Amino acid sequence: GAVVFFFNVADDIRGQDGVWRFDHDGLNLARSLRTPNRTALARTLSDLARPDIMSALGLISILVAWRSTRWRKEAILMAVTLGGGGAMIGFTKYRYARQRPNLIEALATEETFSFPSGHSFGALCFYGTLAYWWMKSRSSITERIIIALGALQFVAAIGASRVYLGVHYPSDVLAGYAAATPWLTACLIAYEKYEQDERLQD
Repeated sequence: GAVVFFFNVADDIRGQDGVWRFDHDGLNLARSLRTPNRTALARTLSDLARPDIMSALGLISILVAWRSTRWRKEAILMAVTLGGGGAMIGFTKYRYARQRPNLIEALATEETFSFPSGHSFGALCFYGTLAYWWMKSRSSITERIIIALGALQFVAAIGASRVYLGVHYPSDVLAGYAAATPWLTACLIAYEKYEQDERLQD
């Protein structure tokens, strides 16, 4: 479903139809909500999923996987999720080459293309993986649901901050989530399979 949604949005942004009104209404709403305090909060949220930080975390994960046996499988999962995802999102940006919004003043400087949002993609992959590990450590269904909902709200806030700052259309953010969903799911399934194989060998 996420893959289908992504390509539907991609088709619409190429034809300049369908999502046009949604994108422009979203940016106008963001402009109307701007205050100094909200702008400071949006900048902070945006910084928590910066591509350079995500790349650095991916490199650190590779080093941990190389040097540590205790945390090797966790580090490999994070390295693959962030590294492979980063390469995929970079290729996709240049594939569609959508220019950044110019409807409202941008409150941040970005030099790459707009579609899809790398911040949204990276946030779902990174914080989704952290939430997955945290949920695995809890036996209570209620606690797991609270963790999942909290992570989703946090990731959604990061995506919203990108629209608020005027550097992404809302459809860029939604497409970033749609692209990240199957990628993160595949990585977590592979991780679960590896853990199952380890238990069988033991």
